[in-house]
Amino acid sequence: MIPTSKPVKKSGGRPSVKATFYLTREVLASLEEARLKLREMARPEGKAKITKSLIVEVAIQLAIEELETSGEKSPLAGMLAWQ
Repeated sequence: MIPTSKPVKKSGGRPSVKATFYLTREVLASLEEARLKLREMARPEGKAKITKSLIVEVAIQLAIEELETSGEKSPLAGMLAWQ
């Protein structure tokens, strides 16, 4: 998929493109809980860098890497096989 928006430079220095996805209320609440937990674990200078966008980006990257490495045995493929 080719992004249709112009990249925007975020404070972290990485160019980003705005994307919209729909999540269930439960997943959104879990994402917020994860953000708060990760901020508690982070060093003081890194707390502000932990955002929901960054968590989602890293999770997607990890899922895709695992899919490329393990194929049908990846957690992503396993969870979506019912569709």
